[in-house]
Amino acid sequence: MASSPRLAILQRLDIDGHATVRELGERLGRPVTALYHHLERLEEAGLVQVVERRSTGRRPEAVYAVVSRQLSSAAALRTPGGRRNLIKVASSAVGASLR
Repeated sequence: MASSPRLAILQRLDIDGHATVRELGERLGRPVTALYHHLERLEEAGLVQVVERRSTGRRPEAVYAVVSRQLSSAAALRTPGGRRNLIKVASSAVGASLR
């Protein structure tokens, strides 16, 4: 989780509740092609998940959300237990990204 784009994605999803890659790109000012890799890593770490698929003209668009509000940074920082959970998950994600 040492990646600042990944942290930005988590924070944006925490604020918005859910978003497609296109929506995240618009809101974060980043090209969507640069976000797919980070979303895959966040999904592998169990931090985000696809919650819906929207039909578009070409192919379905995945809608992503934070797996648990307890794991979202804003919600977690409000309670000691939430902070512990966030640190635990972040440590696990960092370890996984270094492998």
